[in-house]
Amino acid sequence: MLNEQLKQKAQAIGGIPTEYELEIEDYRENEADSRATFLWKDPHDEDNGIWIELDGDGHLTDLTKDTSSKSKEDSLPNEHLQELALQFVLDHYPNALEQFTLEEMKERQDDKLQFTYSQNELELFLPHTGFFVDITKSGEIVRFRYDGVAEKIIHPEKIIHKDEARSTLLNELVMKTTIAVLSDEVYEAGDNLPHLMFEPNLRSHQLLADGKAPEIKREEEISSQLIPLPKPTKAAAKDVDAFIGLDRSIFQQIREQDMGNSIGTVWRIAEEEPKLSDHSIDGFFKQRNDNTIKIRTDKESGQLKGAFSFLERKGALQLSLNECEDIALQFLYKLYPQADQFFRMKSETEEDETNAWFHFELYHGGIDFRYGFTCITINRTTGQINHYLGPDIQPELIAALPSEPTVSEEKAKELFTSLFNVELQWQKKYTDDSEGYYQLVYIPVYPSLEGDFAFIEAEDGRIIVKKDLY
Repeated sequence: MLNEQLKQKAQAIGGIPTEYELEIEDYRENEADSRATFLWKDPHDEDNGIWIELDGDGHLTDLTKDTSSKSKEDSLPNEHLQELALQFVLDHYPNALEQFTLEEMKERQDDKLQFTYSQNELELFLPHTGFFVDITKSGEIVRFRYDGVAEKIIHPEKIIHKDEARSTLLNELVMKTTIAVLSDEVYEAGDNLPHLMFEPNLRSHQLLADGKAPEIKREEEISSQLIPLPKPTKAAAKDVDAFIGLDRSIFQQIREQDMGNSIGTVWRIAEEEPKLSDHSIDGFFKQRNDNTIKIRTDKESGQLKGAFSFLERKGALQLSLNECEDIALQFLYKLYPQADQFFRMKSETEEDETNAWFHFELYHGGIDFRYGFTCITINRTTGQINHYLGPDIQPELIAALPSEPTVSEEKAKELFTSLFNVELQWQKKYTDDSEGYYQLVYIPVYPSLEGDFAFIEAEDGRIIVKKDLY
């Protein structure tokens, strides 16, 4: 179809309100994946928009409608909502119900119903096949995704018994101590505080149906020693904004986003906003990102959690690696005055002509941390920080944690083993030179838990479960 025809079809499918403005109009043509992508936004509400993708023949593959207003219409019965959802699908794919089977009807947290239909093989559903559709209780389609049929399925020559698969996966089980923050957004009964945990270290996290371990490409790990944190040559006299090159008398905040436990803001010098050359996806992101500094701060404490510069900064300096390291240390101590009590530094660093990268990790008696690392990138020509990624854990809270678990490792193993089971699932394996294929694997499941297993609390033996976020 011609581009203008695709655009008109997308407008008709989405029922685009007249006041909405077109932000993205992108056409990609290639043999494997020709598609047209559109995004219309409400000029009065950044959170309201309609996203539509069509394939090269004009078939709808993706639809998302974001609206902040709740319908005042009465809720319809679930059976009627399913009929409306399926009629929408059949309008676009008349043979869909001949190819796919209902896998799940799920009530979403945002007061919508989601119907998922997938391809079935050996009485098991294949992920990333078929379609799903979300519908409001009043009958409006607000989300649709079509993935189609599996192109290549490899059947195993034999399937071992699940007890054998379970035993194989549990062989050489080690319960590793780690420190993790129990985010209330991710874990049930999360308190946003760090805890000492047991995390299972399995021989493998899945097993092919015939009993063989799957081939996994592993990148070579370069070991780097952690060394005590040095002190900078002098305490930093400048503030955090000066380190990252953010002069708030010149820069203006152009966007703000609630990111759960943190707030993200975007800053730009007004006259440096790039002109939107076209409505392509590349043009859209260029217009939003170029000449900006993005920062993320903790919602409660205001602590800087991350900063990233999209400025093209080129200065007259030629800083040595040692000089860059000193700036990185000054910045870390500025954020955390007792940094040497909490952090260790990787002995090996990376550098090129423009940047020097430094990596720090939280330290507590040699116990590993989940997301306890910190990265700082120094621009060697300006001395400013181009990139900072802080730890998810507040370092000051680490001191109160025990350095040894109260629960024994054997008890933790018993608890985990009592919860652990396996089931067969189809899994899509992607390859470099093709569309990939489906293979049958045994994966861990935890049937007695209402969610996926995450950790065992090392002080009281409590089971930590991940929330269902989808």
